[in-house]
Amino acid sequence: MKALLVPVDGPPKVVDLADGGGIRFMRSLRALIGTPCAERIWITDRWEAWLDEDGAATGKPVNQAATRVVHAFGAQFSLRGTVVITGLDKDTTASATLTPSQVDALLRRISGAPADDELTPSRRGTFALAFLAVTRGPGRSRERKIVAIASTR
Repeated sequence: MKALLVPVDGPPKVVDLADGGGIRFMRSLRALIGTPCAERIWITDRWEAWLDEDGAATGKPVNQAATRVVHAFGAQFSLRGTVVITGLDKDTTASATLTPSQVDALLRRISGAPADDELTPSRRGTFALAFLAVTRGPGRSRERKIVAIASTR
């Protein structure tokens, strides 16, 4: 699965993640982010961002590039640490591969270039935000829980 790795202090780059959303996907995602506990944030109905759930608490720096993306879609907060942006399957809300046009649109947004039709407000629709915490319990089992949901128009 193609995703966009957005480090705090370097250029974004396309990376491959394990497909399927299972254990291999989460391991590869957590390794890229550098965290034992990843958090999922829906940016739009087409993209989601994965980041360190404890990034703010552990003092990770604001990721200016990734924050520009979420601010473009109405978010009022900053993302901290390394961020991985994936596509979002509209039917299942599962992570999906980014298309080349989605990667291009994200890179334009990150660079501050003018938005194209894919990023204009008329095509954005409702901004929906869901925080999904994925943690490891005492028995190393995975626990998923939605910890907050918000939407704006």
